[in-house]
Amino acid sequence: MGRGREPSACAESHPGLVPRGQLMPAAGRTTPALPADDLVLPFRTVKSDVIGRVVRLGTAIDTVLSGHNYPEPVSYALGEALVLTAMLGSALKTQGKFILQTKTDGALDFLVADYVSPGNVRGYANYDKKDAELAKAQGRGDQGALLGSGHVAMTIDPTGDKNTYQGIVAIEREPLVQVAHTYFRQSEQLPTFIRLAVARHYGSAGPRLAPAWRWRA
Repeated sequence: MGRGREPSACAESHPGLVPRGQLMPAAGRTTPALPADDLVLPFRTVKSDVIGRVVRLGTAIDTVLSGHNYPEPVSYALGEALVLTAMLGSALKTQGKFILQTKTDGALDFLVADYVSPGNVRGYANYDKKDAELAKAQGRGDQGALLGSGHVAMTIDPTGDKNTYQGIVAIEREPLVQVAHTYFRQSEQLPTFIRLAVARHYGSAGPRLAPAWRWRA
């Protein structure tokens, strides 16, 4: 990664994204109950030595996406950006901010999501309303076509007087998850597999809340 400048971001944030660390209970102790959503769960397998993270977002992602009320194709793309940002940002070894930003020539020409330690996420998208509504009406789920071609910038902005670092990856009408795979293959040279899933579910976010359609990832 090279040194770069921090892109601007604006939108809602959610303070409830909680990193979860050690899973193995100590002898004689019961395993504590984990919340169903808004958590980051690191893991490591013993025999194959695979390390990874499971990210589940509920209220955190619903607050952002429902607050903006974008057309569904735009919300799905921003939702995936939020999950990817939470996964990568929570892996930082220093306090600060991780920012994912796209600049492309598609109907969804600008998208930004950031993670601020210890667990805030926010996001914003700029799009051509006519093209996005047309994509929704036609049921097109082609995120690559919606984004178009351009670049994705991933920025690490540590707290304090530390250097800001930025990696830039080209995007050619492909989904964000493919861009992330390309980044890890080229920059980190690590075999990497990422799977993202964003959807609206009908249910309650808590015992005192009425059921409603809510975003989850």
